[in-house]
Amino acid sequence: MLRSCLLWVGSRSVPCRYTLTVAVQTASQHVATFDAEDPIVVLFNPWCKDDEVYMENEEELAEYVMNETGGIWVGKYRRNRPMKWDFGQFDMASLETALFLIERVPNKHRHQAPMIVRYLSSALNSEDNNGVLVGNWSGDYADGTPPTGWIGSVEIFEEYMRSSRNTRKKPVKYGQCFIFSGIFTSALRTLGIPSRSVTNFRSAHDCHFNRAIDYYVGVDGDSLEDKNEDSIWNFHVWNEAWMKRSDLPYGYGGWQAVDSTPQELSEQVYCCGPASLHAIKMGQSFNYDSNFIIAEVNADHRLWVERKDSSFVLKRVLTDHVGKEITTKAPGQKLASMDITHLYKHPEGSVANRAALGANVTVGSIEGESGEGEKSDVGFFIDVHDAKLGDDVKADIGLKNTANESRTVTYRITARPLFYTGAGRGKAFFDTGKNEVVIAAGQGDSTTVTVKASEYLAKLQPHQQYWLEFVFFGCVKETDQTDVQTDVMELIVPELTVTLVDATEGNEVQLGQPVRVNITGDLSLSVPTKPRSAALSWNGRGLARNQKRQLGSVDRSKPFSAEITITPTLRGPRTLVVGLSSSELVNVDGSLDLNVV
Repeated sequence: MLRSCLLWVGSRSVPCRYTLTVAVQTASQHVATFDAEDPIVVLFNPWCKDDEVYMENEEELAEYVMNETGGIWVGKYRRNRPMKWDFGQFDMASLETALFLIERVPNKHRHQAPMIVRYLSSALNSEDNNGVLVGNWSGDYADGTPPTGWIGSVEIFEEYMRSSRNTRKKPVKYGQCFIFSGIFTSALRTLGIPSRSVTNFRSAHDCHFNRAIDYYVGVDGDSLEDKNEDSIWNFHVWNEAWMKRSDLPYGYGGWQAVDSTPQELSEQVYCCGPASLHAIKMGQSFNYDSNFIIAEVNADHRLWVERKDSSFVLKRVLTDHVGKEITTKAPGQKLASMDITHLYKHPEGSVANRAALGANVTVGSIEGESGEGEKSDVGFFIDVHDAKLGDDVKADIGLKNTANESRTVTYRITARPLFYTGAGRGKAFFDTGKNEVVIAAGQGDSTTVTVKASEYLAKLQPHQQYWLEFVFFGCVKETDQTDVQTDVMELIVPELTVTLVDATEGNEVQLGQPVRVNITGDLSLSVPTKPRSAALSWNGRGLARNQKRQLGSVDRSKPFSAEITITPTLRGPRTLVVGLSSSELVNVDGSLDLNVV
């Protein structure tokens, strides 16, 4: 009886599901065949030196292939946090989804990691081919799950695969860049391709492909939304995949940037990458889409102010405003970030960095622009303090007169809600009106404005992250010089604390035995609000699978507390990810590491 056989799989084999038939020839030339009961799945092998995705570093393999949970960094430059995420790459739903998606890749490209990754960057969004996830930044998620309501990839993959038994699936609603990146990491790791989610803080979206972001302000200091086609996202999340690039010159392999968030068309479909990080750093437009990503991390930011004759003058060019920090999870460390900005660009202000940006930078896109610029002898600054959701927000304003005579400055300060993509949500809800101050030669002046919690809480949209934009618009009477300064801030949301009800040394729990888990968090607000219904979700392979509990109304006048029970089904180190979501609570999460024995 045939009990086992050794099967050799070549490094150029197509990753997919195979049916195995073994033929045995006896001494009498009789041939018997045996069909394996289960299919065999061939994947990429990052441990094989002949494979395109071979990775030598064992610590990175453990993190970027094997780690099932981690963090996706969100927030703003200088103050950000990891959104806990359950990648679940070893769950059957992840495998079934990844194999289903790559079935559409032409056979001649199925063994090529760059083409697999490029195709997945399109197939994971729904813009072209009934892909996995629908992108939605409108604020209206009534017919689906808000993007901030997910805590892992498996639930999304399961919903997608069960939507139809046919080849035409129904996309899942809804996602934004941090969710697209989460499921992309899962799909790539499932296929054996090392992958990580990467966050670019102050990420440029260059609609004109000129490696510059042009921002236009009217004569009264208001943003000219109809002219501001370019944007700077407070953060944007994409992916990196590790592979050789035989289609590019030597030295361009390794980490490749890829993005499944639908932003711009590439070869007539919404996809992006893989783009060699070395090509991005050197400013080279190699396959694929490196020019767009160069702008995302390194574009100049140019401020144009409207004159009274309706023309525009270039007020300021910031060469270090975009791509302030590019972050991913550090290998082998519990939710610790790692700065990888140096992989994408040379140091700001260096000759090498300006050379990489190149001559692509051109004057803006509005008729009547002047690139000559103006210098003001009055300097302005604005600095918005960090604040917790529900606390008042303070902004410091400073003015400095460097002229040899006094200056009369008229200024106005406004505030409005902001999407994390940098798009404003309507007109300002806070406006100081015009203020006038006379500043003596060589002297300065400062003031602090306060936005009450009751003012901004009424303007925040449901299921959205809590961003506010402050704008300072000043005009010098004697010289007719104008300037605009902006600062954005994200209101700090609470975190959940997840602990064992019955504490044990090293959080050791028994396989197959129920375990009680306590979840707490300070959700209280100083401003009275109407209680809202909320949902508690928890997930973790070998601990719990896509569990959710509707909580009814959550009273925001007191701390939150809930208890759940899980039953471990797999031994070893395990991580439980927990999330709490409602129309007014986003990215409130926590996690618990357990050792199952």
